[in-house]
Amino acid sequence: MLFQNRIFTTDVMQKTNISRMVKLLTVLCISFFFSIGCRTPNPYVNTAKDDLTDMIFIPAGEFVMGNDDTVTYGEYGPQKDESPAHTVYLDAFYIDKYEVTNADFKKFLDANPEYEKERIRQKVNSRLKTQIQWKDKTFPAGKNNHPVSVSWYEAMAYAKWTGKRLPTEAEWEKAARGGLKNKSYPWGDENATYEHANYEINSGTTPVGSYLPNPYGLYDISGNVWEWCLDEYRSDFYKNSPDRNPLASKYNIIDITRHYKEVFSPRVLRGGGWVFGPDQLRVSKRYKQPPVESSRSIGFRCVKPVKR
Repeated sequence: MLFQNRIFTTDVMQKTNISRMVKLLTVLCISFFFSIGCRTPNPYVNTAKDDLTDMIFIPAGEFVMGNDDTVTYGEYGPQKDESPAHTVYLDAFYIDKYEVTNADFKKFLDANPEYEKERIRQKVNSRLKTQIQWKDKTFPAGKNNHPVSVSWYEAMAYAKWTGKRLPTEAEWEKAARGGLKNKSYPWGDENATYEHANYEINSGTTPVGSYLPNPYGLYDISGNVWEWCLDEYRSDFYKNSPDRNPLASKYNIIDITRHYKEVFSPRVLRGGGWVFGPDQLRVSKRYKQPPVESSRSIGFRCVKPVKR
């Protein structure tokens, strides 16, 4: 009988301990999920960093970058900084189908108030202060789907927030060529018309996607606004350019992205803008500006490397 009582007592104690543990775990679980549900979302975290919506896949492989040919169309032919033409291999990547718009950039500003337009250190010529200027922390009415005009620093901050980055100069040119070989423009060698792109119209930017895409499916890759690239501008870079994933910089991509606020050297721009002539629309055309420059004809699009 004593042995049976001991067994009974032990059994009761075990059941009691288990019951206490279950209650404790229940309380902990409820507390955890309650804290998750009541936690204020962090506005500085972009939850869509893996989103590839409206991005175009550019396959890995070689292409011929630069230009050695003579161009007679337009005031400016190929410049010395476009030569020599050279073969480059690039890893695969994704690139934005459209230039980043005012509406896109507004989402970034709402989440990052320190980047409000009026607070950003920049140098802008007074003649460039037009209707594209933002007021009351938002873009002009009716311009939501127009490309945003920003400095290189702003473009870098936006790209970093979205989990992307600016394209290297080589990535931009490969994407712009759309798989076409030895052609002057994204659409081929046909002289530019106002059906091809927004240029030399002197009335402002147009909504993204207003013109036909290039063979890869990219819109406004020439015209509308110049597009910032990651690279430092070097006029003679092509003479000694690496033949694989070239980048004109003494730093690698990761370091540039982390320390972009410490960059002061001129940056590369590509694609031509709406205030420029048709000869500036060539896929090999290179342009430069200091990273603080912000004008009505400068915008950007982003890229994302393919995960391995």
